[in-house]
Amino acid sequence: MAALVVGLGGWSSTTKVEGAIIANGAVVSESGSRKVQHPEGGIVRQILVQNNQQVEAGQLLLTLDDVSLRAELEVVLSQLREGLGAKARLTAESTGASAIDLPEVAGHWPPDPRLSAVLGEQQSLRLSRAKSLESEIARLNELIGEKQSVIEGYRAQLEAYTRQMNLVRDEVAQQTDLFSKELVSNQRLNEMKRNEAELSGQVLSVQASIAATEASISELRMQADQIVTDFQAEALAELQTVSQTVAELMQKMIAARARLSRLEVRAPIAGTVHESIVQTVGGVVSPGDTLMLVVPQETHLKVDMRVSPLEVSKLHVGQAAEVRMLNFDAQTTPNLEGRVDSISPDLVRDSATGVQYYSVRVDIADTERDKLPGGAALVPGMPAESFFQTGERTVWSYLMAPIQDRLSHTFRE
Repeated sequence: MAALVVGLGGWSSTTKVEGAIIANGAVVSESGSRKVQHPEGGIVRQILVQNNQQVEAGQLLLTLDDVSLRAELEVVLSQLREGLGAKARLTAESTGASAIDLPEVAGHWPPDPRLSAVLGEQQSLRLSRAKSLESEIARLNELIGEKQSVIEGYRAQLEAYTRQMNLVRDEVAQQTDLFSKELVSNQRLNEMKRNEAELSGQVLSVQASIAATEASISELRMQADQIVTDFQAEALAELQTVSQTVAELMQKMIAARARLSRLEVRAPIAGTVHESIVQTVGGVVSPGDTLMLVVPQETHLKVDMRVSPLEVSKLHVGQAAEVRMLNFDAQTTPNLEGRVDSISPDLVRDSATGVQYYSVRVDIADTERDKLPGGAALVPGMPAESFFQTGERTVWSYLMAPIQDRLSHTFRE
């Protein structure tokens, strides 16, 4: 018996075994599952996929009802057509152009007969307003023509009075010479001078009438110019208001079309549909709800392990680990080799249980998948168990460790 005890003691003090930390966790995707959400929500119109279905990136998953959005867009488009037509007309009126055009619309507005009809209406309105303006200008030009005719009459009178005055002046000069020679009486000379003065007054009066009429013509011309200026200024002021309205409507149109395009919910990545909550056509989807997850395929997988705070100090990045997939038969599926990729900098708390742990991520090489049974694949969420090697210790040290810990506590007390 003593020999047996001595033998066991010798064996336990010399034989070494590998130390390890065992932790549980699950497979995670390196890129992570992608949530499928909708910012505005709506009524489900069509469901095209179901759970566990494989989808490609950009594949249509479901559609939401578009009736209210299309009605809203049509109201905006109707207002925008009117605004664009008015803007084109006002641009032509403010610049004096003879026709309206929509150069800024050509790039992003599809052919639209309703827009063409609006442009036709605006062109008719432009012609009507132009005709009214031309009529007012024509009335002023007619008044100018009448006054120019009056001036022509005044000038004819002025010419006649001027000729008469020149004749009278010659006669006055002759009578003055004869009077100096006492050949005519003073009465005759004074009569001729009165005639000269009357004609001179008539000449001045006609000249004043011509000047007044010319001033009136200038005023009428200024009125005509002012009418055109006011017309264009009014058009320009209205154009600025309409342009602002058109810009706002453009933004509303772009936003409405973007919202319409989002009614088609598409897969953000290639993968497998998971945890879909959209099951009923006609159901209501709330804004921001996670409608489903798309779990990526053919991506690098890792395992996240939960390690006790008492043992995390024994781990380091790059440390070897063996991962056992709990879904597969341990007899036929060997452990997968991996290495510690990262260790969380602080404790993580499980919100459900309140348990605190360190999250240790283990990287599994893609080649390790070859060890899995035929047709098997690693899927995010699969449970796993990891063994982290911590170094060699003798059997004796393992046996004595609990006793040493107990003695340490006892002596402290």
